[in-house]
Formats: sequence, structure tokens, C-alpha cells
Amino acid sequence: MNDIISPLVRLRRRITMTEGEQSILLAYLGVAFLGGVLALNVVASLGGQDTVFHRFSSYHWWVMISGGFGGSAGLYMGSNWMGLPGLRGVTFAIIGTVWISFLGGLVGGTLAFPFYGTMFGPFSLFVTLFSTPLLVTFWVCTLMASHYFLMVWRVERETIFEAVLPEHLEARVL
Repeated sequence: MNDIISPLVRLRRRITMTEGEQSILLAYLGVAFLGGVLALNVVASLGGQDTVFHRFSSYHWWVMISGGFGGSAGLYMGSNWMGLPGLRGVTFAIIGTVWISFLGGLVGGTLAFPFYGTMFGPFSLFVTLFSTPLLVTFWVCTLMASHYFLMVWRVERETIFEAVLPEHLEARVL
């Protein structure tokens, strides 16, 4: 078991990331994973099957990859709604959740079914979300966690523009 984990541990030691970079990576990974699960659920429900216990083909892998990419693309395109502080930021995050879901369904549907998915991808996603309360709970919680992670990243990015001066130079600037 140690032979499997040790290269990953060495890789982790070589990669240095700030807290904001780690949080934005975690936000995108969470949305990509759940986007793939949602895409697989949408395709399974479109095929008349309400279960994912069937033969898993390469097409199902492609649907999961396209759903993950669609969710990440939706988060990227809707990230200006996410990560803002305060009550206004929470309001924008709720609006951003709907917008990210629409864009994720559009991009993921286009990749999974080039013409049919572009037209019906967002609609099928919203119908699946409204018919499965557990999935909508996971999706909203993931996007709200992404809102928090993007807020951590934005705060870190804002500190780049603040100069920290030594005490003996601080009096000269003022």
C-alpha cells in the first residue's frame, strides 16, 4: 500500500500552493465531481432508468467527463457572482447558483449530445434537480462551499495589492 501512496506524498511535498489556491482548486474539483454525477443521473433518467446500476460503457465515462467539465466551465463563467463577502455576496451566490447550473448544463449537454444536449441540457438538468431533492441539496451545498472557497481566494488576491512596509519606512511614506 505504501508503494501506491508514496509517489503522491512526494508530489504533494514538491507542490507549494497558498491557502487561496488550495481553496479554489477544491472548489473546482468539488463542482467537477458533482457535475459528473449529475450528468450521469440526467442521462440515466433520460434513458428511462432510475438507477445507475447498469453496464458502465465508455459513453457513460464520456458523459461523466463532459458533466464535470460543464460544471467547472459553469463555475468559471459564473465566478464573478461567487465569493463576495456579506449578505450581498450570499444573495449573489444564490443567483450565481442558478446561473452556474444553467451554464454547466449548457456546456456539459453540448459535449455529451452535440445538438440535442445544447437545446435540452439545462432543461434536463433542472428537471432532474427538481425531481431529486437529495441531488439538489448536494448541488446547492457544493456551490455554497465553492462560494466560501472563492471568498477565501478573493481575500488572498486582495492582499497582493496591500504593501507591507517596515516600521522605519512607514513614517516617511505618510
